Amino acid sequence: MHTQQMAFSFPTQTVFEPENFVPMSFNAEALQAVDRLLSCGYGMLYMYGPQGCGKSHLLHLAAARLGVEVCTPHTLPEDPTKHRVLIVDLLEEASAHMQEKLFHFYNHLKARGGVFIIASKVPANHLVGFLPDLTSRLKTLEHVAFKNPDTAHLELLLVKFAADRQLQLEPAVVRYILKRADRSPRVLEGLVALLDEKSLEKAKPVSIPFVKNILENLEENKHADC
Repeated sequence: MHTQQMAFSFPTQTVFEPENFVPMSFNAEALQAVDRLLSCGYGMLYMYGPQGCGKSHLLHLAAARLGVEVCTPHTLPEDPTKHRVLIVDLLEEASAHMQEKLFHFYNHLKARGGVFIIASKVPANHLVGFLPDLTSRLKTLEHVAFKNPDTAHLELLLVKFAADRQLQLEPAVVRYILKRADRSPRVLEGLVALLDEKSLEKAKPVSIPFVKNILENLEENKHADC
């Protein structure tokens, strides 16, 4: 049986609703670190892990509790002195100019006792081409890693994503999907959204043959675009 996993991109916009964050053992350490920081009302935290592991969702959860927006290096505010909280996603995308701005934000929030939460794919000591002054300060932050979810976690997430759409997935279908699709939670969420859309469009239940057909069509379209 062919069980090679397929990697796809889905044209669905991820919605990071705080109430949809699913606490599990693979993200428990990061969630506890954020809870501690928010309970104190000040502090600095550096979260890292692979794309799609849930960092962005947790950042949005923290931002909602603090009443602020999540920034990226491209959307940093101009004046650090007007802010007591900064939450930044996608650190690895920061240009030299953006890194300089982050350096000033760090110094301001450190001196003021503010909140500084940042997320990246890699820990600070693995950042490449970053300003030494910024890197040295980021290395001092509490680091927390997002662990990759195991099969049991992914099964629960798939069922949860489906339930959010009032879509029922049989256990055999869940196992089939995890053998053949990229195991990133974000990708799986996009796949469930696509299955729901196609199921409604064709008025068919989401069975193994149905999923197989959808994945094969995606694979064919992917090669056709290359």
